[in-house]
Amino acid sequence: MLFRNKYRIESTRWAKWDYSAGAAYFITMCTKPRHPFFGQIVKGKMVLSPCGLIVYDCWRTLPDHYKNVKLGVYAVMPDHFHGIIIIGGANQTGHPETRETTTGGETGHAVDLGHTVDMGHTVETGHAPSLQPPPTLGNIVGSFKSAVTKSIHANVMKQFGWQTRFYDRIIRDENEFCRIEQYILENPKNWKTES
Repeated sequence: MLFRNKYRIESTRWAKWDYSAGAAYFITMCTKPRHPFFGQIVKGKMVLSPCGLIVYDCWRTLPDHYKNVKLGVYAVMPDHFHGIIIIGGANQTGHPETRETTTGGETGHAVDLGHTVDMGHTVETGHAPSLQPPPTLGNIVGSFKSAVTKSIHANVMKQFGWQTRFYDRIIRDENEFCRIEQYILENPKNWKTES
């Protein structure tokens, strides 16, 4: 599809799903061009580089910036990152209460991780109060990737970069949640068989 005389890559997000809806998501983000910026696997365990430590720290602070976000298990790998992110509305065990909507996927801009986002609550702006729409998964991941990139560029190296897209999967039930958790936790010891 052409947009402003350039080919536009269609979104990989599921068009019929509201990505601000309460659910658990399995996400994967890769470095460009799969360069091992984040460290190395030594005897089945991940040893984080300075870049990997930044990824670890930025991920752990996401719930401080997004009030309705919880984190499941995650793993910083040499050239990618796996994690489970739970956006408000998940049930008490942390598993999603699935609901399908007709709202679009990943639109809007990433929020600076220096600010806290109040998920769908009234925000005072100095003008008439307005309702701030809840951020989507794309907004949250975009903010995370941006914060990591800025910090690595400022403190470690300018050559770092992410691949443009990220992989996501809406986790549909408790069995799938447990299976994905196990996959993430075992990722470092399975590194040789994957690479």
